[in-house]
Amino acid sequence: MRLLPISVMAYSGFRAEERPQAFEAGGVRQNIVEILSAEVEQDLNRRQKRKFKVRTDGGIIFRLSYAEAQDEWFLELPGD
Repeated sequence: MRLLPISVMAYSGFRAEERPQAFEAGGVRQNIVEILSAEVEQDLNRRQKRKFKVRTDGGIIFRLSYAEAQDEWFLELPGD
């Protein structure tokens, strides 16, 4: 899997960057209409990464992740 840094517009409620609402990759904005799944992963250093599987208004499904320690969002792409 490859990680592409992206700009995300997120809802911040109980916590900062709680869930993505839209993102921009390659100059194209994708509006998120549905979060299909959400999970939290923790690495050996106890850093958390929140992962989301989302559907856009164009019907495309993407996988996004938010690295809390770095305060960065990524688009997860297949491949090495």
